[in-house]
Amino acid sequence: MKDDLITGSEVLRTDDLERLEMMAVQLDEAKAFIERGTVNHARLAFILLDNAAEVMMRRNIAVLLMHNRTMEQVLKRWKEILAQHPDNAEARRHHDEVEQEVVPKATRKRLANYFDPKVDFLQERGNIQPTESRALKKLHSYRNELYHRDQIRLETVRSACLLYFDLACTLFERLDQSEVHTMTLHKEAPPALRKFKPAGETTDYPTKEDIARSLRSGLGIDGAGFKKTLVTHLTSRLDDLEQMISSAEDALFGEWAELMPTGPWRQAIIHLAQWEQEDLPPLEQLLNSKIRYDDSDLARWRQQVSDLQAVADKLELFAAFADIEDSFEPFEAQMTALDIRIDYEQELELDRLRGK
Repeated sequence: MKDDLITGSEVLRTDDLERLEMMAVQLDEAKAFIERGTVNHARLAFILLDNAAEVMMRRNIAVLLMHNRTMEQVLKRWKEILAQHPDNAEARRHHDEVEQEVVPKATRKRLANYFDPKVDFLQERGNIQPTESRALKKLHSYRNELYHRDQIRLETVRSACLLYFDLACTLFERLDQSEVHTMTLHKEAPPALRKFKPAGETTDYPTKEDIARSLRSGLGIDGAGFKKTLVTHLTSRLDDLEQMISSAEDALFGEWAELMPTGPWRQAIIHLAQWEQEDLPPLEQLLNSKIRYDDSDLARWRQQVSDLQAVADKLELFAAFADIEDSFEPFEAQMTALDIRIDYEQELELDRLRGK
C-alpha cells in the first residue's frame, strides 16, 4: 500500500488523493471546453464527462463489493454445512441470507464491462435516483453516437453537455470512491486542488462539495434556459418532419392534389415512408397497409413537447425529452430516407431531360 498523506480531516492514501485530483482536474477540463462555447469543444467535454461518470460509478461499485469475496467464502461454508445437514433450517436461513448479499461472477463481469449495468446496480442500492439513471443512460447513448458514429444533432450537444456536467458533479459529491477513512493532522493541498477552495480560506484539502460548487459556478446551468433549448430543439425537428412530408406530398401527388385538395395524399406519404418492400403498391393497397405511425402520432408528439413546459426538475425534464425523442426518431429516419430517395429520383429525371 502507498504511504498515507495527511490532511486536515482524514487520512487519504496516495492513490485516493490521486483519484480525487484526477477527477477534479478532468471535470475542470470539461468545464473549460464547455466555456469555449463551440460545438466542437462541447463534443470533447461530453466525452470527458461520460468517462468521468463511468469511472466514478466503477469506483463506487468497488467500494460496495469490497466484502464480496469474504461473503463468497462464507456462502461456500454454509453450502458445505447444508451438504452434510440438508434439513438444518437454521443453516438454510443463514445460507439464504448470505446468498442474497453475494454478487455473482457473471454480474460482476457485466459491471466491469458495461455502462448501463453499473447504473442499474447503483440505482438498486439507492446511490443513483431513477431520474438520474434514465438521464445517465440516455446521455451515454449520445456519447456513443458522438464517439462511434458522429450522429448526434449539433443542437443537442451543448444542452446535453451542461446537464451531463451537472450530473457528473452530483456523482462526484455523492458516490464514495474510497475504502479507507481515518483521522489525522493537516498537510497543504497541491495547487490543482487548492484552486477549488473559496478565496481567502486555508490551504488544506477542499471537500468534494467545495470542488463541485466551484466547478458549477459560472456555467449558468439554468432550468429555464435549459428547458427552452430542449423545447426549441424538439419543435425544430418536428417542423422539419412536417416539411419533409409536405415536400414529398408536392413531389409525388402535386398535380392530383390540385384536382382533389382533400385527397388522402398526406396519409399516403406517411404510409409510403413506412413501406418496407421495394416495389410501390397501388394507392389503395398503400393506404390500407398496416403501419406503426400515423397523423395522430405527429399530433401527440407536438402535445408532449408542449407538456414539457410544466416540468420543473432538470433531470425529469431531460428524461421526458429523451422519451419524446426516442418515440419519433424511428419515423423521422424513415421519412428522411424517403426524402433522400425522392431527391435522388428527381435528379435522375432532370439528368434524363438534359440528355445526360
